Amino acid sequence: MSKDLRSLDQNFKSQMMSMENRIKFSDESGAGPDLEGVSTLSRIKHSRSSIRSVAAAVSITTPNKFFDVPQPVSSVYTGRTAFLEKLRNILFSPVTLESTQKQLRFVIYGMGGSGKTQFCSKFAEQNRDCLWGVFWVDASSQERIKQTYAEIGKLGEVEPNHKAAMHWLSNREERWLLIIDNADDPRIDLHEFFPKGDRGYIIITTRNPAHKLYGNLKPGSFEFQGMEDYDARTLLLRAARLSEPWDADCATWAAKITRQLGFLALALIHAGAAIRNRLCSLKDYLTFYDKNWERIRRTRQLSVDSDGEREEYMSAHATYEVSFNGIAKKGTESSEDAIQLLKIFSFFYFKNIRFDILKKAVINCELEKAEQERKAQQEGERPLTWSSPVLPSAIREGRALQFFDEVRIRYALRELIQMSLVTQDESADSYSMHPLVHRWVQERPEMSTSEQAVWSQAAATTLAHSILLPPLGESEADEIFRRDILPHIDHVRSCLAAINDKITENRKGRWYGLVQWPGAGSRFGRDNAILYAKFSIVFAQNGRWDDAESLQLAVKQYADNILGLEHPITRRITLALALTYWNQGRGDEAADLQDAVLQACMASLGPNSHETLMSMDLLGQGRWQQGRYSEARMLQQHAVEGLIKIRGPRHEDTLSVMGNLGRTLMKFYENPDEAKRLLSQAYDGLSELLGPTHLKSLVMKEELALVILQMEEEPSLAATMIEEVLVSRKEKLGKEHPYSLLAMVNLARANIAMGQFKEAESLVRWGLEVADRNLSHKHIGTLMGRTVLGVILTRQSRFDEAEDTLLGVIENLRNFSSFRGDFHPDRLGAMIELAKCYKLQGRVNDSIRLCDETIEGLSKISLKEHPLEKMMKSKADDRALGKGVRLTQCARCQRFADKYVEHDFVVLFIDLVLIKPQVYRHLLFNRLGRDDDKFDRSIIRLGILILLFDVYLSWARIEKSSAIASSRLGNTPIIVQYVFFLTLNALATLAHHVTVRFLATILVLKPATQSQKAHEAPQRANTLPSSPSDAYATGGAIPTQFSANPSSTGGSSAADLARSSSGSDTVGDGAQSATPLPSLSVETDFPPPLRRSSTAPPQIRPIPPPALASRNAISTALLVSSCTKLFPILLVIWGTDASGEASGALDTSFLPTGSSEGEAALNSSIWSSQSLQSVVQSTLLTLAQPWSSLLLSVTNTHLVLLNNTEALLILLDCGYSYAIAMTLGGQLARWAVERCFLSLVGL
Repeated sequence: MSKDLRSLDQNFKSQMMSMENRIKFSDESGAGPDLEGVSTLSRIKHSRSSIRSVAAAVSITTPNKFFDVPQPVSSVYTGRTAFLEKLRNILFSPVTLESTQKQLRFVIYGMGGSGKTQFCSKFAEQNRDCLWGVFWVDASSQERIKQTYAEIGKLGEVEPNHKAAMHWLSNREERWLLIIDNADDPRIDLHEFFPKGDRGYIIITTRNPAHKLYGNLKPGSFEFQGMEDYDARTLLLRAARLSEPWDADCATWAAKITRQLGFLALALIHAGAAIRNRLCSLKDYLTFYDKNWERIRRTRQLSVDSDGEREEYMSAHATYEVSFNGIAKKGTESSEDAIQLLKIFSFFYFKNIRFDILKKAVINCELEKAEQERKAQQEGERPLTWSSPVLPSAIREGRALQFFDEVRIRYALRELIQMSLVTQDESADSYSMHPLVHRWVQERPEMSTSEQAVWSQAAATTLAHSILLPPLGESEADEIFRRDILPHIDHVRSCLAAINDKITENRKGRWYGLVQWPGAGSRFGRDNAILYAKFSIVFAQNGRWDDAESLQLAVKQYADNILGLEHPITRRITLALALTYWNQGRGDEAADLQDAVLQACMASLGPNSHETLMSMDLLGQGRWQQGRYSEARMLQQHAVEGLIKIRGPRHEDTLSVMGNLGRTLMKFYENPDEAKRLLSQAYDGLSELLGPTHLKSLVMKEELALVILQMEEEPSLAATMIEEVLVSRKEKLGKEHPYSLLAMVNLARANIAMGQFKEAESLVRWGLEVADRNLSHKHIGTLMGRTVLGVILTRQSRFDEAEDTLLGVIENLRNFSSFRGDFHPDRLGAMIELAKCYKLQGRVNDSIRLCDETIEGLSKISLKEHPLEKMMKSKADDRALGKGVRLTQCARCQRFADKYVEHDFVVLFIDLVLIKPQVYRHLLFNRLGRDDDKFDRSIIRLGILILLFDVYLSWARIEKSSAIASSRLGNTPIIVQYVFFLTLNALATLAHHVTVRFLATILVLKPATQSQKAHEAPQRANTLPSSPSDAYATGGAIPTQFSANPSSTGGSSAADLARSSSGSDTVGDGAQSATPLPSLSVETDFPPPLRRSSTAPPQIRPIPPPALASRNAISTALLVSSCTKLFPILLVIWGTDASGEASGALDTSFLPTGSSEGEAALNSSIWSSQSLQSVVQSTLLTLAQPWSSLLLSVTNTHLVLLNNTEALLILLDCGYSYAIAMTLGGQLARWAVERCFLSLVGL
């Protein structure tokens, strides 16, 4: 009902604005007043007022669902009744609701201890029935604001972070109240932490008067100072538990005490507690108080916010001293324990100090000792022991006896409660301190800097003892505990840092401060390392990755220096740091650390130990997320086999690694049945061991559903399984947890497979709204969701929206960390989806370009051929389907040419050796040619490389000559000889190029006639007919930990976008793809080239040369064609001496290891060549073994001459006669320079 009323109210608001604009326009135009409009506006305003009155009445009757206040209302709460009534009238009166359509904020300000927080808690309690929800936020720091907002997020079943919680509140129709407590820091802009919109009520408590500006409802704020005289006396006497009615004597003494304490509520409560516990009587209290007040005043002046408040704070602190000394003077075990607990509590955060902290600090000792003994037996690891740092006696003795004396600690805490130094929340079994008391304990006159250092370290150690290191402490209760102690860790670390700075500053003023004494801040030891490691677990669990990293780095450095990576502790902290890097998006650094750990395990434990095998799986997951699936599969296969042997097939670790292997096998698109079998076995086993709704079981169930989706078996079954995963994750993690959002995206993919596009879009858009808010719009998980949204929009033919969405994903992923370059696997997946979108629009060239770039990226992120790369190439390169070498469209000439020219150096080199005209032509004109007629950088590097090889070859040849011993060169130092041969070959190469370029200028004035004719022929574009397919894969993204897995549930895959270079324009009968391939027209009037037959497919028209080659292009052609001389250098490198006792594996040495396809392709290419040149080269290669020394000379002359001739022929299109003439002329010039130069030294 309230939602309908609000909608109606907004309707009236819109009508009012429209009518006001109409009346304003009428007045400005000079047409006179619009009386009808004014009358209508009046009626609308009256109707809206009525609606808002009804809405106010409805909201007042809203039942309360949430009630969470900063602190319980004290049983002796007294006074402020007028303020309570006035605030209620300001916020909840019908007049306010009718006249105000905005978020209402009010400020309570005043000195500490004046009862501001108690007032707000009392106000919420009195008005609970007309508030749907009451919440509070601790604004003492930005971190505390975010942490307490996270608790609100849990109440709302959204992601536990401040953004999600504020969004949830801002969208509630019901009436809610938010108390922002302790907003004293002027550096915090509270506007950033108000829920957006015009809903709700906010009350702010602060000691800072400047914060009055946040109030937006008159009068905007209340100022709290001392209490009224009568209220103050009543509070004191009630706190002292003096029976009513009070006589005049009691009233007189109470009036004196309240006046002395400045009518400050907190001071009155502590005075009452001292009287109640018989430390003194009502008449004697001022005597005790004066002694403590004078002692404080003599010792030091307390640091407070303003000079005007100094006296009041000192008065309040004197009341605390009365209570403190009263406990200390008892001299019992309970009182001593109470004082020690109070001191460590002062270094905890002042709220929600769980009793569990003290309990776990004792009982964890026994658990850790048992775990260390177990590891010592299994791995020979020496147990670590603590060096007995300072701890409260009750905790230290409990750890020594391995017995937690709960009664002793409860008695100590009762002492503090009775004196009102701490308060207890029985429902949560936790304790709190007032901020002023909390600060006073740290800054008591007796608490010197050295004592602060001792007790702050004791507090930190107590917290560390309450935390368990893995594999202990993995239960859900332990996770909740680590979440709750985060504020205490933050506070104790800030105290330690401040005290350490103070000690350092004090040392600077003393002569012995120049010496590095043992103690605080001087060294990092084992105790610090364990404390840091435990605190880092808490930071990591709470998403504080930077804090976790800084602590883990310190521990790792210490462990590396002391223990080395061979020690298990060093390896564990290294893996923890790797996980932190992953969560920071630094995947490559994480994988490097995992790799180092694996190598250390292999060296120290062997390949088959449990730790080694688990490290293999971790590294395998890292490689999987990098897109390096072949390595991931190899690692995980070995891990599974090893774990089955040492742990059995039903062990939790075995099943988890088995499931990870199944997930990896999904990426190969080769054996989905095996992937399904592994994931089924892993899910069944983990369900039996841990339960079907355990988080690990849910991961395997989700992956199994994705395999079913990929196999196109039963998409409805896959959707049901993923939906069950989603429901379980919402219950366990919350509906806005990243893993819940991942399940939503995967459910959307299942809906895509079933053709339910609207349902899929609704799921993804809701998830993206949450992800943008909680994770940021550039988070890897958010971008993966947008990729799926792009798929949905493409399937709905909403191409413009799909293109904008996918382009945004591709751009945001450009700079993500990846194994090589900027080709993140998820970015490549988005590029595949965009290529499909382009193809369906008929933008074939854009689609082809994206496919090319995708394949290039896939080749760069994996050392071996990426599975998806193989998939995209397969239908174009499979010769069994009647297709030849795959072609690509050159960006410069817009023609199709050998794809391998663009990428693979090995195949390019082979093609150059075989003198493929198509390769040369494309390489010279489009890959290396430049419009500015300058050398490409790659050509300069190639020229240097060839020059250096020439130096080596000529030096090796001349050294075998007997004449060198008697020559002047033979008696010179080796460096002089090297400079000689370097100069010789540089001058010879220069003579060669200058001569050829000169001859080309004389002999070849213009291109050949047939080439000119080819140029004048009309250009015909190679087109790809637009025939949109209705079966596109729903997947395609190569996932990281947050990304969806590729699925072919919708039909054809991304490989359908690959082009064919076969003789026909369509795929053969055996192909499954229905996508039309390029139609390549052939001009019948194009004359055959005057050279040997091209090794390219016959239907591919040769690319004509430009009108006139430049001189630099000639040098480029000579250098590229001279690559042949590099080929036999491996004989020299592998041989035993320069004479050539080399291995005969020359013809396969350039192929990747284990690449049988590459070897077959090479052999096929060699024997299919019909040219004389190929036959000559094949013959020479066959004779390489027995005639290797001759081969060096022949290669450096004859083979290079033949290749130079062919390159000039292709470049200049001048005929063989001119090409041979230019080649011989250049070689003659080279020979002449070498001859003259050698004769100078007697050779």
